[in-house]
Amino acid sequence: MAEKVTNYDFLFKTRLSFEHLIGFWQRELDHGSAARRGLAEKVFEFIPEDHPLRAFEVSVEDSKEHWELIDLLMTAVIPTSSREDSIAAAFVPFNVTPIFATKAFLELKVLDPDNSSFTTAVGKIAQSVLGVHKMLAAFNVILETFYGVGKHVEHSYVIESINPENGLARFHRIAIDTQFVRIVLTGSKPELTAADLQLISDNPSDLDLLTSKLPTECFEFQGFSILRAIDVTQSETVSRLKQDLLTKDALITESNILELEQGIQALLSLPDARLGVIALDRCVKGNVSGARRIGRSLLLQDGMPECACPDNSVYHKAISEGRSFVINGLEGAEKPTAFEHVLVKHGTDSLYLAPLMDGDTIIGLIEIGSPQRGDIAATQVQLLDSVALLFSTALKRSLDEQEDRVQALIKKQFTAIHPVVEWKFRDVALRTLDEADSNAVHPIRFKNVHSFYGTSDIRNSSIRRGEAVQQDLAEQLGLALAVIIAASTIRPRPSLDELGYRLSSNIEKVLSRIDSGDELTYSTFLENEIESLFEEIKSYSPDVATQIKKYYGALDPQLHTLYRKRKDFDESVAIINDSIGNYVNQRQEEAQEMIPHYFEMYRTDGVEYNMYAGESLLNGGTFSDLDLRNLRLWQLITMAGVTSQMKQLLPTLPVQLETAQLILVQSVPVDIRFRVDEKQFDVDGAYNIRYEVMKKRIDKATVKDTGERLTQPGTVALVYSQESEEVEYRRYLDYLYAAGYFEGEIESFELGDLPGVTGLKALRVTVADVWPGQTSFPIPEPSEILGAANDDDQQEIELQTKSPAASRKATTPSGSSKRKTT
Repeated sequence: MAEKVTNYDFLFKTRLSFEHLIGFWQRELDHGSAARRGLAEKVFEFIPEDHPLRAFEVSVEDSKEHWELIDLLMTAVIPTSSREDSIAAAFVPFNVTPIFATKAFLELKVLDPDNSSFTTAVGKIAQSVLGVHKMLAAFNVILETFYGVGKHVEHSYVIESINPENGLARFHRIAIDTQFVRIVLTGSKPELTAADLQLISDNPSDLDLLTSKLPTECFEFQGFSILRAIDVTQSETVSRLKQDLLTKDALITESNILELEQGIQALLSLPDARLGVIALDRCVKGNVSGARRIGRSLLLQDGMPECACPDNSVYHKAISEGRSFVINGLEGAEKPTAFEHVLVKHGTDSLYLAPLMDGDTIIGLIEIGSPQRGDIAATQVQLLDSVALLFSTALKRSLDEQEDRVQALIKKQFTAIHPVVEWKFRDVALRTLDEADSNAVHPIRFKNVHSFYGTSDIRNSSIRRGEAVQQDLAEQLGLALAVIIAASTIRPRPSLDELGYRLSSNIEKVLSRIDSGDELTYSTFLENEIESLFEEIKSYSPDVATQIKKYYGALDPQLHTLYRKRKDFDESVAIINDSIGNYVNQRQEEAQEMIPHYFEMYRTDGVEYNMYAGESLLNGGTFSDLDLRNLRLWQLITMAGVTSQMKQLLPTLPVQLETAQLILVQSVPVDIRFRVDEKQFDVDGAYNIRYEVMKKRIDKATVKDTGERLTQPGTVALVYSQESEEVEYRRYLDYLYAAGYFEGEIESFELGDLPGVTGLKALRVTVADVWPGQTSFPIPEPSEILGAANDDDQQEIELQTKSPAASRKATTPSGSSKRKTT
């Protein structure tokens, strides 16, 4: 059905009629005031009963023939006094064939003469899309009119035109007025059961369903619709700038710079405005040394100018004072520096210059110049400052991306190699260089290494961040609502009541649900529709001015948005990651002293790490079972320490975020290979790949048949797949329970199936509170750890580990156990 619905294939019958407009004039004649009755009498002098415009259906051709009379009738819709400036037109219902248009509408030139479609900010509206929207709107009118269940759906469009005075783009949002459109039955009313209505309610956009239940031949739309256009050039241009700045290399390529420049030109109505961006990678306060252009710069077109007194330049002032400047009249300015001379040389006489910030650090400058003195008005500074904030974010991302490319280039030539395996890379490099006729680099593999994987994951981080976003947005909307309420109390206006209603509705929506992109949507709404009124309404009363001051006082000065709960969340995540990362790194240094091994750690919402240990990693060294046991016990003790650290850290966090610790047990050695394309180690071979799959899945593991999440705060979970692994780790846990690291019972589970992984099991242990008077857990000596078990005692230990309490009676941290020592 959607394929059939195009811009000019509207499937309902439409009929152009002036019956309802003439009816309006008849009511004025019958019930209007004396003045209105007099005007209506004049109208009916020109439109007798037999006039063609009174016909059941009026053709578009007849409407053109009687355009003067239609112009008179339309004074009821568009007053004569506003004809010059009002952008409006009348159309056949659900069509874009105009029967009347104001001069201002015709000057927009927004109708495509080939198929009467609108030209919009994103190109021509796709015929199928416009057709579907019109059909859905028509069905909604039918459901509302005849069945009382229709939902009002608005499909708004922004139309784009070219300003004939300066050749710049301008944008108007179109609104459709259907007060003179009526829908009538052309046959029997289709019967819809409650089940039919529910099915339609559940599938409101299913045109096939709607057409089958409500045949289009049963309905007809009569009358005409009114289109009005509202200038939204400023808000639409800012929105487009935001979108353009989100693109990759937004400030790098010449084509992207040109698009941004065109946006600035449209925003300021300055066709000759020029845009430049400077990065200050090594910026020292009050100094532009190390500055370089990003994409294009007005000052640095030919490199950094030689300047004898740069401290006197406006660039120095923008950096040292951290604020924007507008200079109209660079040519002839008092005490110009070489910087100002360069701008004038290249045709810039008016300049807006603002620092681009990353937190409290100035990372660059935005330059907007014009060849005419006075082009950039002081009243435009606030608008340009808001644009500068957008450029700050884009520049930060560009610098980050550029830094990534720099690091990639460095690593391509000078890859940072872990010291444990550096010998292997050197050996392969030397062999490759010796084989002068060979272009192939020998692969770097390590066979039969033991793998260790652990993760400390912040629980429900996505949910908690969403809650922080909700609270910030709701508070900011509430502060805005307080301003509107204060203003409407002093000067009651329908427009203020409407804004108050929308703010209240948005608060309810934010508190009930937050979706991707809502932050930008609500911020744009506040900036364009609420904050833009503050300058006007703050004069209403001191209370209104106080509420506005309170609103702005709550905003982050750099982000221009309320950033409290989100800041607390981000700071909490950073504190957790730093604390865990520093702790694990400190413990890792101790582990390296026991036996050298490969280690890598990643920080996201929590910390995860990989370790590989084995004889093949060592250049001539040996790796024994003793070393393996040391590392496995080290990992258990480290994860217990992480859990303890988080318990102590939790009360100090701005947001109470908890972590859950997980270890993946892998007793079977794996082969690893250095991936040249990714510059990292990965498992090698089809069987070993299962291990990588498990690492990516197990953080979501649940207990079989219960759905309980395996990982829980305050515990360490161990996932394994073989019984021998359980036996070995129960030995280790037996000792660590006795040493006081864990308390309670050892929980044992079968895990539910994961994508691509089945048959996993798990143990879960609760980490004990810190012993009285201690600030950290004791770390036993390796000999003491290994004294917990040997092969001869294995059967005895397995029995004891069934009861942690029994194990704790059998041995103590002080070494009073009678166990044999290996």
